[in-house]
Amino acid sequence: MPANEAARTSFTLRIGVNELLYQNITTGGAQAVFGFPPQMSNWRGVMTIQAVGIGGTPTTVTGDVEISLGGGVFGKFNKVVNVTAAPSTQSAYTGFNLLLPTAIDMSGCGGDGQVRINITTLTLGPASGVNVWISIG
Repeated sequence: MPANEAARTSFTLRIGVNELLYQNITTGGAQAVFGFPPQMSNWRGVMTIQAVGIGGTPTTVTGDVEISLGGGVFGKFNKVVNVTAAPSTQSAYTGFNLLLPTAIDMSGCGGDGQVRINITTLTLGPASGVNVWISIG
């Protein structure tokens, strides 16, 4: 059952398992919330995500990774590349092409952190919708 299933109240990813995260997305915007197991507080690899068209290949699917810790406001997830670097060297996980497999280092976000994908651009073209697949580890 994907995270956006109507009966679903929570969704925690499993390390090493390809999961259907969102099913039949037809409109953009913030999608259902998911979480990482506590083990993701240590480095366990990356989160890999990809949107797959239903009945055809979508023209454009882009999105941002958003996170909330401890019940705070959701914001775009940024990963500091080098703690001594200037703010311009931060990597904002925003505007990435979801049609291509995209690997994102989300280590340190295990436990009570809540994550969601905000689909900022969705042009379905010949597709009737998209399914979003995800794996961690």
